[in-house]
Amino acid sequence: MLSGFDPFVGLAAGDTHSGLMIGLDSTTIGMFSGRIVLHPKSVNPQPFSMDLPSITIDLIGGVTAVPEPSVTAFVDFSLIALLNLRRPSIW
Repeated sequence: MLSGFDPFVGLAAGDTHSGLMIGLDSTTIGMFSGRIVLHPKSVNPQPFSMDLPSITIDLIGGVTAVPEPSVTAFVDFSLIALLNLRRPSIW
């Protein structure tokens, strides 16, 4: 998912453009790749307007499943925690 990559104009030398977002669908497990190609153009008064070299951004990302602990491990952890909470008897 890309957002903020609509055509932008009016950038001068040294300016920045923020608000560019790249997202992955975290409900689908797997590797993802993509490519963003920017085609900058100088729009100075004639005869100085020209196309500038393209800028290519290669994107690679992945979504992996996070294993959930088993019920047995959860119960064991809970019992250990309860035993540690027990206070010694004064009798």
